[in-house]
Amino acid sequence: MACSVAETAEMLSVGTWLIYELIHTKQLRSLKAGRRRLIPRASIERFLDEGAA
Repeated sequence: MACSVAETAEMLSVGTWLIYELIHTKQLRSLKAGRRRLIPRASIERFLDEGAA
């Protein structure tokens, strides 16, 4: 399962701009589905486990 950028931002209590920055700096892995950018749940969990948030 994957979350949208907005869902991920809400989950981490940050703005969408920060999610895009984390994707750009490769701290969060993302997938492109058409025009949408999706973040796999495993990537979010790994990010949280590393204590980066």
